[in-house]
Amino acid sequence: MKAGSEKKTIWSYYENDSSIDSSYGKLYNWYAVNDPRGIAPEGYHIPSNDEWNTLIVFLGTSDFAVLMLKSTSGWEKDGNGSENDGFLGLPGGLRMADGSFDQFGSLSYWWSSSSINEFTASFSYLNFENNNVFSFNFLKIYRLSIRCIKD
Repeated sequence: MKAGSEKKTIWSYYENDSSIDSSYGKLYNWYAVNDPRGIAPEGYHIPSNDEWNTLIVFLGTSDFAVLMLKSTSGWEKDGNGSENDGFLGLPGGLRMADGSFDQFGSLSYWWSSSSINEFTASFSYLNFENNNVFSFNFLKIYRLSIRCIKD
């Protein structure tokens, strides 16, 4: 990959399949989240890591939160949720730094707007096999889903 090109290629469809766009949307690198033109529609923004954590605390225990965030279908091995809050957390997988795709059907990843350092940023994710929400850091060139919240 040419130096700097990871910043230019800011989104892709999972497996480059545009037919899933209407259901799962696109996968974005973190540079799209931080782009000064703004990826979120007017009146919305990409949540910070603290805002993601506030959502989980608001929903209650982690088990309950995950069941409410997960969609009622699409998750492997009956890992579906109850979708009671309208969040519709679909397992859209990710695109790795090497360009490969992984974990469609088993994991949901969403960027936060929180940068950790020059190379990494925070994200939150849901897993098909347990009822926990996790937050970690990835390289900013990975492509994950995003969620927008109202200002």
